[in-house]
Amino acid sequence: MTDKPISVSQNEVNSATIEESYEEPKKSKLLDAFRAIFIWYPSNYDTEEKKLLFKLDISILVYACTSYFAKTLDTKNVTNAYVSGMKEDLLMNGNELNWLVIVHQMGYVLGQIPGLLLLSRPRFSKWVLPSLEIVYGVLTLLQSTVKTTNHLYAIRFFVGLAEVCSTFYTPRSNTNFCFRPQHMQG
Repeated sequence: MTDKPISVSQNEVNSATIEESYEEPKKSKLLDAFRAIFIWYPSNYDTEEKKLLFKLDISILVYACTSYFAKTLDTKNVTNAYVSGMKEDLLMNGNELNWLVIVHQMGYVLGQIPGLLLLSRPRFSKWVLPSLEIVYGVLTLLQSTVKTTNHLYAIRFFVGLAEVCSTFYTPRSNTNFCFRPQHMQG
């Protein structure tokens, strides 16, 4: 018997190599541990309900975190604006920066009780939060057009009032009112 060279095309060699080397992808333990962090639902819930609850949780979490970030950024940026030229533009002196912070906090504190009472009423809560977000946005933009410190005081007070119902803690307490376990069981 003679040893003849076998003529094999390159494509046949590549396809045979690919078929032999294919293995099922292994699940990463790190990925499983990461997923386990976000699976906090009881095991007796069906898959569709878990998916719905996860989507609801993510949408609330994204809104609350974004809102909290924007409100904190606005509160802290008054100091940055003061250092970056607002002091000279508005001819501010002395403790006027401190008064800006105090006026904002006064609006925030005075609006807590009425804001939370409105949010606890289902007929009003669906309108209060979106309208206060719009008012907050408009007032924040209006801060760039002020010409005197007194105008800035007034706008900062109303920004504090509008900020009451849209910070991180209020959406959380509002969802606690709306989504209790007895409501979810049908």
